[in-house]
Amino acid sequence: MHILITGVAGLIGRSLARLHLGRGERVVGVDSAPDARRRIPADLASSPAFSLLEEDLLADGEWQRAAARAGQVIHLAANSDIRRSFEAPDLDLRLGFETTRRLLEAMRSGPARRLGLASSSAVYGEPTLRPTPEHYGPLLPLSLYGAAKLASEGLASAYAHGYGFEVCIFRPANVVGGEATHGVVFDFVRHLRREPRRLPILGDGRQRKPYLHAGECAQAMAWAMDRRRGALEVFNISPADALTVDEVADLICGVLGLEGVVKEHSGGSRGWPGDVPDVLLDPARLARLGWSARLSSREAVRRAARELAEPAGGIGHFTPLDKPEETSLDSRSGLGYKRLRSDKL
Repeated sequence: MHILITGVAGLIGRSLARLHLGRGERVVGVDSAPDARRRIPADLASSPAFSLLEEDLLADGEWQRAAARAGQVIHLAANSDIRRSFEAPDLDLRLGFETTRRLLEAMRSGPARRLGLASSSAVYGEPTLRPTPEHYGPLLPLSLYGAAKLASEGLASAYAHGYGFEVCIFRPANVVGGEATHGVVFDFVRHLRREPRRLPILGDGRQRKPYLHAGECAQAMAWAMDRRRGALEVFNISPADALTVDEVADLICGVLGLEGVVKEHSGGSRGWPGDVPDVLLDPARLARLGWSARLSSREAVRRAARELAEPAGGIGHFTPLDKPEETSLDSRSGLGYKRLRSDKL
């Protein structure tokens, strides 16, 4: 039996594929991005236990047979351009909800019944309780992205109860890492490399959110899937703290050795329509299963910035840092890889 990972060429997908390959498991990845094969790092592409299906979940293909036969399915594929969703309102409906529906139906056609669904903290909307636990309600998302994620959660719940599926729903913090191709840390590092004296920032800079390294996100997902206790489980994946956007900017400037950078705020309490300006998640449920983030939001951002800022540039691997506790994290989770030069991909 193999592990099927949709969206495998994304930030979390690559980390998760490495983790399962490191455990001696066979991984089938599905990704429809035009550059999906180029974005698969050499260590994954060269593994005889890894195969990539460059297919669209919205179209019929080999991925359906692979999903039906999988011992476990991790569904990560989704719209990655959250800010664009209000310009194209059907984007999240198709890439979020409809891909989930088609995947569940493909699984139902065979023996596959174990699903890990990547949702989002966006489903909480603007909660009045912070830190926000998984049982918080009502869930009233502000974005079309969050709405599609919540609808996907509801559909997975119905399949769990109606067809005997075993489902873990994951609501991660903002995921960062050296293999990122978008997001606030990636955007800030890229801009400051080009223009080190000024940094445009959406909103007023006081938006506060938790940050999670992709390596730890993958580890938490695998940990929960191995130890889930019921037919349907929901888990926040997050450190217990959060950072403002201005604090993220200051950390990245420090990593790059820049001083006196002028922050240029666009104004307003939200970075874009649907943005939630204050997020703090309660990770206690996952902690009760024995897993908690080893890196704080500050450490996760600093590590991701250092990985992105390495001279080799491009998409690369997790690089162990100097702190002993962080090195032990790498050796324990199988994520202590050397960075690859982008021209080797």
